Amino acid sequence: MINRTPTGIPGLDELIGGGFPRNSVILLAGTCGAGKTIMSAQFLYTGASQHNEPGIYVTFEEEPESIRQTMETFGWDIRKLEEENKFKFISIDPTLIKGFAEELVVALAEDVSDMGVKRVVFDSITYYALFFRDPYEFRKNLSYLRKRMTRMGCTVIMTSEMPYEKPELGRFTIEEFVADGVIVLYYLRTDHLRHRALEILKMRKSKHSSRLHAFEITDKGVVVHPAEVVFEEGV
Repeated sequence: MINRTPTGIPGLDELIGGGFPRNSVILLAGTCGAGKTIMSAQFLYTGASQHNEPGIYVTFEEEPESIRQTMETFGWDIRKLEEENKFKFISIDPTLIKGFAEELVVALAEDVSDMGVKRVVFDSITYYALFFRDPYEFRKNLSYLRKRMTRMGCTVIMTSEMPYEKPELGRFTIEEFVADGVIVLYYLRTDHLRHRALEILKMRKSKHSSRLHAFEITDKGVVVHPAEVVFEEGV
């Protein structure tokens, strides 16, 4: 039986066999405004607040205070978790580090051990990838990061950005082949409205849905509606 990590996203676990396989790396890809940051933060917050699984949010671009304020709009007392050493933001500029994956792992290892971290988010891998001219070097670094983090007992979300108007062009990148699971978030336009939907492209060791499912961002966070299947021409 596969040991699983509850995602903390209502409705999502039902679509992926009960949660993310523990010690796996999940790629969360999506267009602008689809909800990647919120879903990632919710995964960490519910882990720390409900399952006693401390988390680290590694941001390569957005300021921690901006993410912190976004989380607070949903009623998540993230500052309290930080004070209790159950949650930590780490802001890193990839341009300032050589041998990036190795040094990043070293920087995280002490916190993972001291805090008992079980969940980690890297936001975003797209920005991280900009600093590799050679795709082979990027894949090697990403594979190293994946192996070391999962060996430390962490379940990881890596976010990735996709083109806004033609999201299918963002598929089948290096990140997707390295990850154990891939979830794509869409912000679909029909007439004068936009609708959010997600698709599970792969989830190793799991029987998962192969359909598009509706989700929404409520005042409590992301909620997935497993029974609401979305059909959109061209997706």
